[in-house]
Amino acid sequence: MYIVTNRTVDESKHTESEAFGSKPIEGPNELRLAEASRRRNRWHIDILPDQITPQMAKSVDLNPDNTYPASATWPAN
Repeated sequence: MYIVTNRTVDESKHTESEAFGSKPIEGPNELRLAEASRRRNRWHIDILPDQITPQMAKSVDLNPDNTYPASATWPAN
C-alpha cells in the first residue's frame, strides 16, 4: 500500500507511529510518499526518497549527474 502525506517524516523509522510526524510540512507543495507493508501482524513503513539516487536515475535512462524528484522514476501513463 502506498501512502501520500504532508506530514514530516523520519526516513530512519519504520513504524507508523514513528515514521510520520504530527505536524504538516510547511509549504503548499510538500508531499512525501511511503510504502506500507505487513510484516507478521504489524505495519512496516518505508519512506520513499524525495529525490532519486544516481543508480535510480540510470535505471530509467536519466543523467545520473543531475538531480531529479522521485516521481521521475514513475512510469508514464
